[in-house]
Amino acid sequence: MTHFFTRFNPNTSRWLPALTALALASGCATIGSDRFIEAPELVSGNPLQAELNTSSPANLNNGSRYSAHWFCATDAVPNAFYTFQAPFPAELTLFNQQGWLIDQANVMPGASTPVDILMGPTIGQCSLLVVNGNDSEAYGPYRLIEQAIANPDDTLSTDQSLLGSIDADTGRIRYPLSVDSPTQISITLRDASRSLGMSLSGPAVNADAKACGSSTLTLDAYLEPGNYELELLTNRRPVADADEYEMPDTALPCGDALVDEGSFYQLDTASTTLPQGIRNGGLLSHGDTLSGLLLSTAGNPYRLVLEQPSEVIVNLASDDFDTLLSVSGPDTELDNDDTGDGTNSQISSILMPGTYTVTAMSYESYPVDGLYTLGTQVTPFGGDLRNEGEIAPNSSLIGIRSDTDNRYMMTIDEPSEVSISLNSGSFDTLLTLTGNGLNLSDDDGGGDTNSLITTIVQPGTYTLEIGSYSGNGMYNLSVSQSALSGTLMNSGELYSGDVVYGSLNSRSNLSYTLIVDAARTVRIDATSSAVDTLISLTGQGLALEDDDGGDGTNSRLEEYLPAGTYTLNIRGYSSDDSGQVRIEVQMDMSDAQS
Repeated sequence: MTHFFTRFNPNTSRWLPALTALALASGCATIGSDRFIEAPELVSGNPLQAELNTSSPANLNNGSRYSAHWFCATDAVPNAFYTFQAPFPAELTLFNQQGWLIDQANVMPGASTPVDILMGPTIGQCSLLVVNGNDSEAYGPYRLIEQAIANPDDTLSTDQSLLGSIDADTGRIRYPLSVDSPTQISITLRDASRSLGMSLSGPAVNADAKACGSSTLTLDAYLEPGNYELELLTNRRPVADADEYEMPDTALPCGDALVDEGSFYQLDTASTTLPQGIRNGGLLSHGDTLSGLLLSTAGNPYRLVLEQPSEVIVNLASDDFDTLLSVSGPDTELDNDDTGDGTNSQISSILMPGTYTVTAMSYESYPVDGLYTLGTQVTPFGGDLRNEGEIAPNSSLIGIRSDTDNRYMMTIDEPSEVSISLNSGSFDTLLTLTGNGLNLSDDDGGGDTNSLITTIVQPGTYTLEIGSYSGNGMYNLSVSQSALSGTLMNSGELYSGDVVYGSLNSRSNLSYTLIVDAARTVRIDATSSAVDTLISLTGQGLALEDDDGGDGTNSRLEEYLPAGTYTLNIRGYSSDDSGQVRIEVQMDMSDAQS
């Protein structure tokens, strides 16, 4: 049974009057009674099998059918724990005796995991469970299967379930936990107070739980043999990820419980003893190549401690799943999906001294089990690392892009041809050059996912902006300046060895006359950081064209041409393209024929 919590805020629901419940229950309340609706009681020790059918009471909201069951707490039976199973889509709702809404969950058929229902009203009080079809066609049999209530306990072990109550005086509960072998542990807390935070600490572990739904906390961690402590603190509940509530058609990984309100909680642990040689956490060092076993969508976190600026390369590879790798730490949030071979991941970056978390994950959003290898290389860095400032012509530097673009200033003293390259093995680069009337950008002109801008610049100050089409990480920025070797011209005759720069306007083209003095191989390149170039060459009975024969969106036409005069047209692939275009003509003298 696939299940998910609807968006529900228990704090704002407290004002809901009993009339809301009465509407859900089609007006079956008795005025003046202690219970706002008449319904049978759940009896401990008696599993319940019931049915929604056409004779069941109708919900006035949508015409669907419902049934209801009271659970009343006694000294002998203060709590009840059930699982719900049904072949139809249902909404489960929990009310207190006065009719205030406590919790609700939607249940969809199709998955094997049932919904847990944990009830524990104050002794002498009752809670009402309402089973409602999602629409007028949703009915059929359902089961409430009673589960054993966990016993109170002061210690915690792997693969255990225990019931506890909050100490109002201290607001703090601690459980010691010991493991004898490398273990992957998952801890789930069902919190009736909806106020608790949960953390686990010990050798190389300091992990906080994540919230899901209105009452559940989950924590996954890798534990080396040793002693640990699990701590529960009141008024420390983390905020649930809002994205979880924006996918109502998707099952949430921990939205699997309907929980009463009160001062009690249920704590469950599940563990996997890892095979020999498998390490799902701990400290990473230079030269490490380890094997891990992915068991949850949260991934496996490792620690990396750096004492000095270092160049770090981390590789994550798996034959079982599409990998996703992240590195987070001081002013650093890096992630990578497929920079490595195939669907493997790699992050290469310069990191400052500090403690970092390296997390091995799966790209898939659903649970994936699989083996992987994680490799780490750390070497001291002594180069020029700058994320802003001045970059001089004919120099290079290394930078790190995080979530915002980095900017550099470049000063040019004389008319020049500049070539600016931006290369990265960690992300798909995007380079922008602005200033003195120029506004040029390039994504993949440098080959693969690297960027390259080659253009003519006049004296002045320019801004280089380091952006990303996707991802973050380390990059190399290089600026080459040379004396202006080309000619600025939008038309005219071109010969072997000529380099010209044309200024292309939208909805127009650059037109030149190409002179070939003898039959030979001719190569024509049209490159631009602003225009997706298109070359057309006609003459001597030939009509040739090229769009992206060069790097990126640049054009290259290479052909053996008879001697004669040709018309060369350069335009943009889109009629709206405009900007500077560099045209270079090269002729192979070795194969010339007179």
